[in-house]
Amino acid sequence: MWEFLKSLGGENGALGGLGSVIGGLGGLYGAYNQQKMAKNNFNLQKEAFNYNKMLSEEERKRRDMTDRAINQAFANSTLSKM
Repeated sequence: MWEFLKSLGGENGALGGLGSVIGGLGGLYGAYNQQKMAKNNFNLQKEAFNYNKMLSEEERKRRDMTDRAINQAFANSTLSKM
């Protein structure tokens, strides 16, 4: 009764070949999704880098402004004229 399943299975059977094809398609689909996630992760890393760069530039501007204010205050003080 179940003799037809023996002809489908086995090493050279139709199901073995079909399983290999399905497995290969699954591998391609997994690789495609992995590549999409890698691109997404790269874009997130770029955004984080740009944000940190912007923060460091703002900090540098604040320090420069503070240094200029201190230098100007010293130049206007009586200590600089001694």
